[in-house]
Amino acid sequence: MNIINKTSKKIFIISLSFWILPVIFIIVSLFINYNNILLKDHISFMYVNIYKILISNLGFYICLILLGLVHKKLPYLLFYYNSIMFTGASIIYLDTNKLLLYLIKIMPHGILEILGLSVGVYIGNTLKDRDFKGKLRLFVIGIFLIIISALIEIKISYNI
Repeated sequence: MNIINKTSKKIFIISLSFWILPVIFIIVSLFINYNNILLKDHISFMYVNIYKILISNLGFYICLILLGLVHKKLPYLLFYYNSIMFTGASIIYLDTNKLLLYLIKIMPHGILEILGLSVGVYIGNTLKDRDFKGKLRLFVIGIFLIIISALIEIKISYNI
């Protein structure tokens, strides 16, 4: 029982740490008018379907895990690089849209997706441990979270 609580705490902390940079940016952007700093190109999303999102997210999930075989800190590096890229995309999106619309579009699927990817980071970080049965359960939970987040992204986020 103590191992489960310790694992859950680590995954939760990894998940929360992803949001540090984007939240700081959103808070700062409320006080600074950055409209003239960024390019004014509107983002047009390519045709997006559930398969493209699932392949992209599950591929990233697997990469996070497999990088743990190379070095246990590499999953963190890729995860936080993703946080930086997410923040950059947020800057561009917020340049042309309102904060509330941004939060409504991102939060429904974003929280579950980042939680699923956090599970991948945790597995990658501890992959060299011998508890493969526990890792298999976590692996399935991570995949489940990513699939649910992809369904929410397609059905809700792109339809708002």
